[in-house]
Amino acid sequence: MAKLSIAAKLYALFALLATVTLAVAAVTNLHARRNAALIAEFDAAFAGAQNAERVNALIYAVVMESRGLHMSPDQAVAATYIAGIDRYNNRIAAVMQEWENAVRGFDDPLFREFGTRLRIFTDFRRELARRAREVSLQDARDWGEFDLGGTMHTVLSEDVDALGKIYAGRVERVDAEIHRGIDATAWISAILGVLAIVLAGAGVYTIRRAVTVPLARIAQVTEAVAAGATHQVPFRDRHDEVGALARSIAVFQAAMQEASETCSAEKLAGWSLVGVDGGVTVGAGPLLAALPDSPQAVAMQATSAQRMPGSRVMGKVYGRGGAPTVRL
Repeated sequence: MAKLSIAAKLYALFALLATVTLAVAAVTNLHARRNAALIAEFDAAFAGAQNAERVNALIYAVVMESRGLHMSPDQAVAATYIAGIDRYNNRIAAVMQEWENAVRGFDDPLFREFGTRLRIFTDFRRELARRAREVSLQDARDWGEFDLGGTMHTVLSEDVDALGKIYAGRVERVDAEIHRGIDATAWISAILGVLAIVLAGAGVYTIRRAVTVPLARIAQVTEAVAAGATHQVPFRDRHDEVGALARSIAVFQAAMQEASETCSAEKLAGWSLVGVDGGVTVGAGPLLAALPDSPQAVAMQATSAQRMPGSRVMGKVYGRGGAPTVRL
């Protein structure tokens, strides 16, 4: 990690953060799809349990109407029970049609078996009502003797109870799966959210440690170097962009120092002190050699000689024979 560039570190952190974000989206999407499927299964099981109870109640109503028909003293009284049998049979057919539309694949065999038995029951009761209406009450009573003990009703009641238990168990199972899925998704989302926060914090820390603070220090050193200071440039041993910038500033600092030293040497080369007859001679060198023998040159030499500690002017100025000198 120490040899990675700042861009590589930030790209890695942002890539991980994007991966975590996609993971959160994927988990949420997967949970939504799974939850939708479980809810559909829950609705189907709940509707199946309701339809089973409705059919059971209608079967009981048909049985009661059949008993009323069996005990009717005349045709006028029997007409009410005949109408009741037909009405409840039609309602059973409507409920079964609605139930069939909501049946799922794994319920189809069980529903078909129950539907076959129920169809036998409704056909028998419908024939009972027809005989009472079109033939006679006695003929209807004789027809009803085939199921006097209510065998078909007992079998259908057992089927309805079995279906009800199946649907109730399925409702409980699906409800438990839904809650487990919600809990699992909540935990996974929380973990991924914490991880995203950690990655975001790592990105902020990386930017502060690798970019903000080093650049602030390098800016201070750059100002000092520009002012002529000889500060040690930090972060030159780093292998990232900040290290490259620090090394560039160090090269710039070395170039400035070299230029300053060269300039100082050239200035010193232009002025020299030489002892003559126990005195001190200040030579102007190449600088005054280029000047004519003028009052300004003489004044410059005299002024320079007077500035030397403990010196005094003791001679005269020699002109055009060579480099002008002031004898002290």
